[in-house]
Order: sequence, then C-alpha cells, then structure tokens
Amino acid sequence: MELQNIKTYYPLGRKTLFMIIFKKSLVLVLMIFFLFFGVFAFEFIPPAYYDVAINMMFGYFVLIIISFISVFLLGWLEYFRYKILIDERNLKMERGLISTEQIGVPYRRIQDIKIKRTLIDQVFGVSNIIINVLDSDKNESFEQDESIILPCLDKDIALEIQDIVIKKAQVEQIHVLSSQRV
Repeated sequence: MELQNIKTYYPLGRKTLFMIIFKKSLVLVLMIFFLFFGVFAFEFIPPAYYDVAINMMFGYFVLIIISFISVFLLGWLEYFRYKILIDERNLKMERGLISTEQIGVPYRRIQDIKIKRTLIDQVFGVSNIIINVLDSDKNESFEQDESIILPCLDKDIALEIQDIVIKKAQVEQIHVLSSQRV
C-alpha cells in the first residue's frame, strides 16, 4: 500500500472544536437561566434569609464555572482524540475520551454516504456525515444496514470526504463484481 494515497483528517478544524463544545454546553445555558431567575427573584426573599440566598447563589455560580471548565476540557479532549483516515481499502475513524474506539469500514461495504445539516449546523458551517454500511453477518440469511455518523465536520472537509469515499466505494464495488464473474 502506498503512503501517498492515505489522507488523514486530524485535527478537524476550529469549527468542529467549537461545535463539539457548543453541543455539550447546552445544559450550561439552562443553568445560567436559572441563575438569572434567582437574581430577579431575590426581591421576593425575606430580609432575614438574604445571607442564605446570597451563599446559595454564589455556590450555584461556582458550580456553573466548574461545569463550564469541565465541558470545555471534555470537548477539547474529544476533539483531539477524533481522527479520520482514508486509505486505499478502508475508511478508518478513531474516537473516544478514555477508551478509544477504532472503526474501519471497507469501501465495498459502504452502501450510501449522506451529508446532514441542521439549522444550527448551517449557521456555523458544519456538517454531519452519515455512512450507511451494509452489515452482512454470515450466520444470517439477510443483510442489515448499520449507520456510522461523523459529527460536526467543517462543511468543506465533509464534502471532500464524501467525494473521496463515494469514488473509492464505487471503484471497490466494481472490482468485487468483476472478480465474482471470473
């Protein structure tokens, strides 16, 4: 196998890093909303309980800061542990925080590859790639589809990966069909 035909996507770009952190931080938005609600509801608290309310709001604020730091660190770790490798025979992905999951898909098993973009994805210029893989189990008489999702990729990287994988999957399927006829 020639090393020139291997294409690696790592790191995946700033947009991907931002979206991974953004999608993990949606709980923080709710926490901040409740903090502001507590500040506005402060006038309804009896004066005898002001010190308790202030201590609770300060503790809640500290919890928000700790949550923000942990969400940022987890998103950053997930981003730097996420790789996509395209070689001559396989599409390979490596991802995970503590334990690493490595997925290799031969091109001949790729049935379809789609790009999905939600409204938020369109605003930030990212895409999700959905790869439908034909899962043929030798013990069963039928074949099932399995989907692999590559989330939050920069739009240009997603289109490039889709184009390369479609071309390689078509070439691989032609080779498989021609070898079956012989």
